[in-house]
Amino acid sequence: MRMQEVILQLRELAPGAAASVRSACAEFDTMRMVLLDASHAGSYESIKVLTDTCLKKAHLVLDALERAKELTGELNDLNAAYKEKIGPRAKKPKDAPGQQMLPGLEDVCRTPSFMQSGRHG
Repeated sequence: MRMQEVILQLRELAPGAAASVRSACAEFDTMRMVLLDASHAGSYESIKVLTDTCLKKAHLVLDALERAKELTGELNDLNAAYKEKIGPRAKKPKDAPGQQMLPGLEDVCRTPSFMQSGRHG
């Protein structure tokens, strides 16, 4: 698998996984607030309504976490599929040994001020 393919798949999978986690967190926060309301409810009917709402939110949290689990599994598989070792890049070779210099540039290209100016290739 080439790095370009890995990056393309990462760009497809990562946003979905992140969105699923955000959704699970938001639904969980709502569920927590509903439970807090239920703890202060004064009647059986209000507790029943709040706990039913909480149960629905729990299912939404579970769905979002299942989707996040699925996508992170795919991300792990993608990571495992890329076998190339990433490390320091090889140094660029200096000028090829047989490379010819253009006439008239021999002295200009070898001066220290030219080398430091960044105007050379």
